[in-house]
Amino acid sequence: MRVWYNTDTKCNLFGNDCFSINLRYGSKGDEVRELQEFLTDEKLYTGPVSGNFYSLTRTAVRKFQRREKLNVTGVWNKKTRERAQNILNSDVGE
Repeated sequence: MRVWYNTDTKCNLFGNDCFSINLRYGSKGDEVRELQEFLTDEKLYTGPVSGNFYSLTRTAVRKFQRREKLNVTGVWNKKTRERAQNILNSDVGE
């Protein structure tokens, strides 16, 4: 089971959604860091967990969207976030 909890944003698998805002090239902050951690866990991102959404993060988001058969935009949008949250929620039962 994936243990994933950020004390700053209260993101966890047991109630709070981890992803709540759109992220795109140039975004920065804890939300991007959480995204990078998720994409690393999914074996889609191998860059630094820096909190900066640049080309490596965008490429990993595109890989995730392609894998999940979503519209490939490179933007961490609502449909992409919902699919990621479903994956996190399904990990609770493992």
